[in-house]
Amino acid sequence: MIKIAVMIQAHKNFKQLQALIDSLVDENIYVFIHIDEKNDILYKELKKYYNKDERIVVIDNRVSVNWSGLSQIRATLNIMKEVYDHKIDFDRILLISGEDYLLKTKKYLIDFFTKYKEYEFIEYEPIDRYKWRIKHYNFFTENKFNRSFFIRFMQKILRIIQNMLFISRNNLKNKELYKGSQWFNITGEALKYIIENGILLDEFKHTACSDEHYFQIILLNSKFKDKVINNNLRYIIWEDNKNSPKYLKYEDLLHAKKTDNIFARKVSEDLVLKLKKGNKF
Repeated sequence: MIKIAVMIQAHKNFKQLQALIDSLVDENIYVFIHIDEKNDILYKELKKYYNKDERIVVIDNRVSVNWSGLSQIRATLNIMKEVYDHKIDFDRILLISGEDYLLKTKKYLIDFFTKYKEYEFIEYEPIDRYKWRIKHYNFFTENKFNRSFFIRFMQKILRIIQNMLFISRNNLKNKELYKGSQWFNITGEALKYIIENGILLDEFKHTACSDEHYFQIILLNSKFKDKVINNNLRYIIWEDNKNSPKYLKYEDLLHAKKTDNIFARKVSEDLVLKLKKGNKF
């Protein structure tokens, strides 16, 4: 029987996280959780609540995460290192957010990843018009206000200046560049490769939305390329070119359950608790 490690990045909502963890964990599925360093209360609540279950690990090596920042990658790598160092040699590693919702059964997860045990499920596409994220200097990625109009405007002006002066970063030489969702489902072998041979984080300093590039670039420039399936098995609805996906409604989840996706993203704590109480699925 394969062993699965589910890595969760979260920053809020104890009851929602509790429901998510409980929907996943069993004798063959372990859960590793990174709580944003800005929320010590949630971190301590989870540590206390799950302190006697060895299948649930609330990691201590935490970082303060900012949208679009290198801190997103650091948080993911910290969880991955915890999985890598664990006494169990996991066959499959899934990365999800604290607002994901499990659409399938635990048995489905085991059966599916047993069937496709050699494949990496990660979304990707050529970088095309997003090349500026990597090849320009993006100085505000770790600023907590980086989604504000003022900072977005300032960064756009800086990109225009860099284009005019033909300024381009000298990073990631001889690498095919890709972008895609940060959420993935990879093999244990791929995790080992990333930890042992991953691109230095310095190569991604001043990269915008680096979490949407880092793992794609590593895997698609490696021996794993031919085993990558361009699908992260997430049901997500994007609206009006917004930076974050839509919060799904009950009707959306009904539709999502009929798809081949394993997780739905993203779902509010309110809806999760109503579903748990009513057991509608």
